[in-house]
Amino acid sequence: SAQCCQVASLSLGSVSHCGVGRRLRNHYGSRMSRVAPELSPSVVRMLSRPRPRWRGHTHRWAFVVSIPVGIVGIVGADTTSARVGLTFFAIGASFMLGVSALVHLRPWPAARYHRLIQLDHTAIYVCIAAQSLPVALLVLKGPLRITLLVVLGVGAAAGVVLEWLPFHPPKGLMNALFLTLGWFPVVLMPWIYQGTNVTNFALLLAGGAFYTAGAVVVGAMRPDPWPKTFGYHEIWHLCVIVAVILHTVMAWRLAHVLT
Repeated sequence: SAQCCQVASLSLGSVSHCGVGRRLRNHYGSRMSRVAPELSPSVVRMLSRPRPRWRGHTHRWAFVVSIPVGIVGIVGADTTSARVGLTFFAIGASFMLGVSALVHLRPWPAARYHRLIQLDHTAIYVCIAAQSLPVALLVLKGPLRITLLVVLGVGAAAGVVLEWLPFHPPKGLMNALFLTLGWFPVVLMPWIYQGTNVTNFALLLAGGAFYTAGAVVVGAMRPDPWPKTFGYHEIWHLCVIVAVILHTVMAWRLAHVLT
């Protein structure tokens, strides 16, 4: 089955821009699902659709930029708690962007795609938990801080475990878990609002909105403006980058790197 998927992947990559390519993608997409059930739906979808020329480029650039940006934030933080929060924030963001860049660096054999997609989803869970630390440490106090850290930490760990189980979770479960964890701070919004200012609160919500919009696009695979060059997945990647920028500005303001 692995050999079949590798052949399919190579075949689709060489003819992805013609009518024959479309028929092959439809054929192999369903065939891979039957003969290679060990592959997740995400991998089958990736192998059965054309690879746009811009695939992965924006996350590759964002990953490179995220490293010095993270270091500047950590160095500029004004307290130990702020430095700890920004350290985890930076690691989470760079990990997510770096793994995504690796997944889309080149066409991989099907079995390797499968593992890389699992690592990609793992990085998203890590990023969700890590990006909550500046809010938990610098805005919330006492039981509210512990609640946010425990719920997102345990939820992210559960998501990682689910991702690496030897069977595929039900369709839609992983995206639902991503969004549930990402929006859990809404439960604590009154206290977050009281603990910071309108600008930081707006940056937090705006970043979440971009993550959510991107998740909707990648789930629906629409809009898909230029499938050969810049498709729905590239829109998702741009939404992620904008969300990371907005949350980075918020975290820097909380840590007094920016005023």
